[in-house]
Formats: sequence, structure tokens, C-alpha cells
Amino acid sequence: MWSVPHERWITHLLPRAGGLSRRGGLTSAQKIVDYTGALLGDLESGLRDTGAHATRARFEEGLVAAAHARASPRSSADLSAGPTPRHTGGMTLRFPLRGPRLDLRPFTADDAAPAHRVYGDPEVMRFVGDGGPASPERTAQMLADYAAHQARHGFAFWAVIERASGELIGDAGLEVTDQGIELGYTLARGRWGRGLATEAGRLCVEAADGPLGLRRLVGLADLANPASAVVLARLGFADDGIVDAYGRPHWRVVRER
Repeated sequence: MWSVPHERWITHLLPRAGGLSRRGGLTSAQKIVDYTGALLGDLESGLRDTGAHATRARFEEGLVAAAHARASPRSSADLSAGPTPRHTGGMTLRFPLRGPRLDLRPFTADDAAPAHRVYGDPEVMRFVGDGGPASPERTAQMLADYAAHQARHGFAFWAVIERASGELIGDAGLEVTDQGIELGYTLARGRWGRGLATEAGRLCVEAADGPLGLRRLVGLADLANPASAVVLARLGFADDGIVDAYGRPHWRVVRER
């Protein structure tokens, strides 16, 4: 699908970590946006409804398991090791986090079915975690893990709600991984190419900079997914090299304040 010589252009256009300010990163991000505008336009398509359902019981069972220190299925970190830290240095968040078009809020058990329409789509999940679609059971476990992560750290992946339609269209948020505190986002295919990932990501960054008091965030973008690198660059992340994550090479980017 991606025919651009990714590694050659991305390493030149992303600012180096520690070398440029956030403003410098945004300037470089515009170059990436211009270069990959055609790619982003090709991303839009309708969300396939999988028709699958994950029950409240699965969510509640998963929450019990998550409370016993399971890491999120999309995470490569082992959150069970050591004490239970809270990484926030500021205030508790007040939800929803509101953008021009989107609201971000914690997931609930009632979100399992609409969340699975996103997580069960193979194309959506191609670059998320291990790269495969989630089963209904795994979707319920993911939501339970997010709830446990929120309780433990004061942040997590949150439901992304499109205000105009009232629909849950994906997730965005922050997670403790072996890379650091990682920004991530996953949106339904029908919402690609509209700048919504950038809007959701910006809400997360503003929460990190403000109430949460986080000084350093990391992001990962699969080498085969330059659109994600575009979003991270727009948000002021700087290139920090290439790492292996989830069994695949990724660009690693950082954002410090």
C-alpha cells in the first residue's frame, strides 16, 4: 500500500530529538504534511461493521484480571513489576476533554460493542499492537485494562466521541510502556483523512502538559505507516531513531517540555 521510500524522507523531515524546539518540530511537520497529502487522502473509506458484541460481563471479568496487573494487549510493557506508581505530577483530569469536533472520556462497559467495530477491523488494527484484529473478548479485556490503567496512573486510552454524530469512533490517550509514557490513537476507517487523529492527539498532549504535569512523551510509528508519523510531527514530536516494537521496526519520536 505504501510505496514511498519512508526511511529516506522521514528521518530528514522529522526534527532530531533534543535538537529543535516544538515550534521547529511543527515546521518540519508541515513539510511532511505537504509530502504525504496524497497518501492521507487515500486513507478514507467506510467503517466495516463487524456485527460482533462484547458483553458487560466480559468487561467486568477483565477488569478484575486487569486489577491484578495485566498490561494492555496493545502494550509491550509489563505493568505488574514493582510498586504501583502514579506518573502524574499535576491535577486530576476533568472529562470530557473537549476539542472543536471531539470529546475524549474514559471507556465504559457499554462501549464494548462500538469499540469492537473499530478494534475488530483488520485494516484499522494493522499497525496497532501485534497488528491483528481483536476478538470480542479481547476488546472487552482492552477496555478493562484501560480502566485499570486509569485508576493506577491517572491517564489511559480514552474513548473518542464525535460530537456531531454522538458516535464512538476510536481511542486516543497515554499509556505507560517500556518506551516511556506513550501517546497513541486508533480511529475508525471512515474517519481517516479528516485531521481527527491530530485533534485527538492534541487533546492528549494538552492534558499531559497541563493537568497531568508530564514532561516527556514518546510515540511510535510503524515504518509502513507514515501517516501516523505525520500526526506525531504535527504534535511537536522529534525523531529519536528506529526501535523494534511489537515485532516490527518503528520510528520512535519524543516530545519534551
